[in-house]
Parts: sequence; structure tokens; C-alpha cells
Amino acid sequence: MPVVNPLIDTGPLAAILNASDPLHAKCTEAFKEFPSPLRTCWPVITETAYLVRHSLPALRTLIRLLQSNALSILPIGIADLSQIEAILSKYHDQQFQLADACLMYLAEREGIDVVLTLDRRDFGLYRTSAGKPLTLVP
Repeated sequence: MPVVNPLIDTGPLAAILNASDPLHAKCTEAFKEFPSPLRTCWPVITETAYLVRHSLPALRTLIRLLQSNALSILPIGIADLSQIEAILSKYHDQQFQLADACLMYLAEREGIDVVLTLDRRDFGLYRTSAGKPLTLVP
């Protein structure tokens, strides 16, 4: 089901960086299914770096994925924040994280309908402005 340049969330990225993660192989395989770069945002990179903070090799790999253009950070500016806040408000009862709201916003802004995520709860609820759910991988 390859789709051009989907978004990637914290969970799969952290699993890819940690060979002992039970979902490492599954997430690595999903990552390789798609053409580079997979797209993300700074809040996802920050969350991922926090999760793998005790592993210098994992942090180095994260940096190398960015340097090699396997990952691309989509820009989010001040003008985008009101729409991200609207997503957080709309789904406030679900206690969405900032990184998730940013990815949901980017999916809408960029016309991306595939997200590599392990967070089925949040991303399973989200609907685009056209009422469509996102395709969640793996």
C-alpha cells in the first residue's frame, strides 16, 4: 500500500530507533514500505528524542535520519497555531498531545492521508475537514 511520503508519529519512530522494542521489526518494515522522506514535525522529534534519551546510538540515528533526508520536518509557523489549537479544543476530552494535534493539522494542510502511528486511540478518532479518517500504518 505504498503512498507517497506519509507522516510518521512518535511511537513508530521510537520503535525503529530501539532494536529491543517489541514493535521494532514491524515499524522498521512499515518505514521501509514508503519512499523517503517520511514527514513529521518538531514536536514528534522532541517526543522521540525524550523517549530514547538514554541511548546515544538511538539519538545519533535519529539525527542521521534527518540528515540523510529519510525524515523531513514540515514547518509549523505562528500562523498555523490557531488551527492546531482548534484541533486541541475540538478533541479536548480525548487529551490529545501537541505532537498528535500538529500531525493532524499537517495531514489536513498537506493533503496527507496516511500516518505511521501506534496511537490508534487518538488517530482513529480524527477526521479530516471532509469527514474522512486517516489510514493508519502499521
